[in-house]
Amino acid sequence: MSFPSRWLIATLALSSTAVTHCAGRSVDLPADQNQGAGAPGAGRPSADAGVPSGGAGRGGAGGGRGGEPAVAGTNEAGPGGETSHDGGAPASEGGAGGEPPACDGGHLGDAGTCPEPPLETCGNGRVDPGEQCDDANRETVDGCSAECTIEPGFDCTSLDCTTLSGFCALRVPAVFRDFNAHDEPGGHPDFQPGYNSEVIQGLLSPVLDAVGKPTLAGGASIALGFLHGAAEFAQWYRDAPGVNATIRGEVVLWDDGTGRYVNRWGANGESWETLGTPYEGNPLFFPVDAIEGALEGNRYPAKVPEQYGWNGWAWEADVATSLGVSTPIPTATAPFPSDTHNFAFTSELRYEFRYDASTPIVLEITGDDDIWVFLNGRLVIDIGGWHVPLPGAATIAGGFVTTTAPNVGAPIPVETLGLVDGGVYEITILHAERERDGSTFRLVFSGIDVAGTSCLPRE
Repeated sequence: MSFPSRWLIATLALSSTAVTHCAGRSVDLPADQNQGAGAPGAGRPSADAGVPSGGAGRGGAGGGRGGEPAVAGTNEAGPGGETSHDGGAPASEGGAGGEPPACDGGHLGDAGTCPEPPLETCGNGRVDPGEQCDDANRETVDGCSAECTIEPGFDCTSLDCTTLSGFCALRVPAVFRDFNAHDEPGGHPDFQPGYNSEVIQGLLSPVLDAVGKPTLAGGASIALGFLHGAAEFAQWYRDAPGVNATIRGEVVLWDDGTGRYVNRWGANGESWETLGTPYEGNPLFFPVDAIEGALEGNRYPAKVPEQYGWNGWAWEADVATSLGVSTPIPTATAPFPSDTHNFAFTSELRYEFRYDASTPIVLEITGDDDIWVFLNGRLVIDIGGWHVPLPGAATIAGGFVTTTAPNVGAPIPVETLGLVDGGVYEITILHAERERDGSTFRLVFSGIDVAGTSCLPRE
């Protein structure tokens, strides 16, 4: 098996130049001189991608989240006000006189989780309702104020995308939560099952709760999903001091020149390429490796999956040796090669979009392990379990949402999901890396409204 023939890596730079349509790029890596290099063992076996869908997208249009009752076993919400769901820095641990760890505004709930800060849309690079502009920051005296209003003396125009290193990109906000595996000191019981699963659908309730968080379905258990209870699962996507570490970040999606935005392996949008074929996504997705605030444990070597062109799940170190790469190279997440990586983490991505009934919208996703996608709070992609990289997709077109394997089912009317032409809705993407030795992630948007703002001083 051959691998990429040359490397092109540079440092990400932010430019204010407007780029409305950019061609995709790839990077070739050196040809593999040692075919099939890698430690003995083929890694994880393949999983069945044809499992029928598990109750995706049920439920009618939902109301607002404010004033909803608190989530059982957490300290997430209370009557009379909206609680957001975009993560936040971990609360400090401990307190005077042996008090339990405290969060801003109160102590931990029964599940050991903290209430989260309000979701702020200003500064996310999109002109959301109520904003005059949004240039992807909260700076002042740059044309677009910290409140996303146009400042005197500037003219602001819309962009089709943020410009990174001269290329179009979507910067999707992400909250990563780092855990230790159950076999590590202070580990979480749901991480590192120690054996392989196939796709397990129906682990989650088909509708997000009052504060936009997932909840376990009634059948989820240690035997079905290696899930140890509702309180333990609540910590996956909530801040839980002493249990997880919360790290804010992003996943950058690059314009491929056809209107599709996809994340890539390289630091500047370079594709992972094998035998002249570029692969979308990241075969070594480790966003919390060397991030300040990450937990200390759970560092292990990683394998490159065969789904990215390397037979037998070869160890990363062996791949690098075969490629003649000895000095680590920056990538979208962790340097390549790295001796070890930080496994056992979750990813929570949320992106608002404006629904235009005349424009098809497609979301594609591939990864390991658990992946769930909710559209306006309703489950539409269900790829639970710890498994090899597996794909799923959802298309909004012609008044219906249709899905592909492993979510094949009857088209869902957009009215069932509460979508109204011209309305703004949220895509919620939930991911978990629960089992060594691999971690991959691929996300593609097309047809999404990505308008941001560029401001220039008047002459």
